[in-house]
Amino acid sequence: MRTKWFADEKKPRTEPGDRDLIIHLYRAAIEDGFNSLERLSYGKLGWTDEDVTELGACFQEVSCPHVTELDLSWNDMRSGSGLDAIGTAIAHGALHSLQKLNLINCTAVKTLPENVCELLELQVILLDGCVQLRMLPPGMHRLASLKLLSIVNCHLIFDDALRGLPSSTNVIRSKEGEEEVA
Repeated sequence: MRTKWFADEKKPRTEPGDRDLIIHLYRAAIEDGFNSLERLSYGKLGWTDEDVTELGACFQEVSCPHVTELDLSWNDMRSGSGLDAIGTAIAHGALHSLQKLNLINCTAVKTLPENVCELLELQVILLDGCVQLRMLPPGMHRLASLKLLSIVNCHLIFDDALRGLPSSTNVIRSKEGEEEVA
């Protein structure tokens, strides 16, 4: 990379042809950093759909092949576009090693994106406190590795929504000591 120093500036300037190289090196550094991550924790950040949409766009650029846990708990995703962006990234091959999805107390979430059903290593889905959650994706039967679905205080999810789950899935609908409704 050719760098020029200008007498009136304290920063170097690069030649115009070096822009592509800089972009390539920057992308390689980002990918290298994300490739080593196993857990992404974005809980309790007050994120909106716009923030989660940006995260989904990042996942489309950098697939995070070793991430086994994604925590988006306690964030305010009202329109669903944020989770849709995560679903789109999954459809493009991102997060394929995900084993645990935490959406606890994302109170405005009404449904999960259908593409969640492409996460064949997914073992745990935590949806406690998703009080507006009305349905689960119809392809949940494909999640053969799913061991736990926790839907405590998800009163709009009825038994018929759970019929398509793999038989090995343990569904938790109430807290310990409370009467189970399912």
